[in-house]
Amino acid sequence: PHWACCSSDASAGHVVRPTRCCSDTMTHHLPCVSKTPASSEPSEYIQVYTQDGKPTQHAHLREYIHKNAIPHIVVHLWLLDQEGYVLCQQRAWNKRANPGKWDLSAAGHVCVGEHLVECVQRECEEEIGVFFKGNNSESNNPTSSVEDLLQQGESHKVYSWENALLLRFRTHRIMKIDENFTENEFMEVFVVQLDERPQITQQQEEVNATKWVHWKQLKQAYLRNGETSEQWVPLNEDYFKRLFEQFEEVFGK
Repeated sequence: PHWACCSSDASAGHVVRPTRCCSDTMTHHLPCVSKTPASSEPSEYIQVYTQDGKPTQHAHLREYIHKNAIPHIVVHLWLLDQEGYVLCQQRAWNKRANPGKWDLSAAGHVCVGEHLVECVQRECEEEIGVFFKGNNSESNNPTSSVEDLLQQGESHKVYSWENALLLRFRTHRIMKIDENFTENEFMEVFVVQLDERPQITQQQEEVNATKWVHWKQLKQAYLRNGETSEQWVPLNEDYFKRLFEQFEEVFGK
């Protein structure tokens, strides 16, 4: 497709570089760009969505997206073990949105040209060091980092995405962080379950700590704190309902 790079923020101060968070077909046409001293946000290009959740052929820099509350899509991953415990991460204290709050297992923005499943696998690898093979309907290729590990001969457990995936759904939220930062997000949510607890390697820039929390304790934490949670990143009503209904279906009430 022809992509319109619309962001007025693409100034001469940005350094253009190819990156694996853009697909092979898009890397030469609309590459991501590196973080600049003037901005605290990574400056990758993000695809614009319509207000009713349909993708467009337009893209802006991430900072521009947030400043102007433009609809876009992100991926969320909830990782379960066999006993009903959920891997939760504490967001780094330097994050602009919800610093230091406890959150889901991994999450991130989808770059232009990147498949949603590829993105959630990439974020999972980067933030908590858990690797999945692609093996999905959107892409037949394993993620780049898995290929790199295999080429380097490193021993690293790689899990089957197809076998782990329990649930996938989409919901929407608008969350104003400050006058120049609003998250207008369509959230593609993935719930996965593994037969064992994987080894966790935290990404220091993104994650302050991790812990396993039983889903019932997690539910009570959200019910107790609600939208004004001081400890947890808030969930909207639709998100909360669909997520915990799935947990109840898998583990029982």
